[in-house]
Amino acid sequence: MTVRNIPVTILGRLSRSALTVPMMFSFESVDQNGKALCLGETVILPEEINPCISVLRHYDILVIALHNHWLFNNLVM
Repeated sequence: MTVRNIPVTILGRLSRSALTVPMMFSFESVDQNGKALCLGETVILPEEINPCISVLRHYDILVIALHNHWLFNNLVM
């Protein structure tokens, strides 16, 4: 896995918020079969979304939601 330092700016201001960290995941509510409720946040580029979901599905991880936190975003690298 590669972790990148993507400089996140919101409305032109650099953000160091925990909401814009490269990734954060929680694993909770493990049942008797060893299956867990897993939640995650990640900073991901638009062109990476479908490949990322494909990998998750390949490993039988059920993706039930995907959403964007920021409206009117623009990537400048």
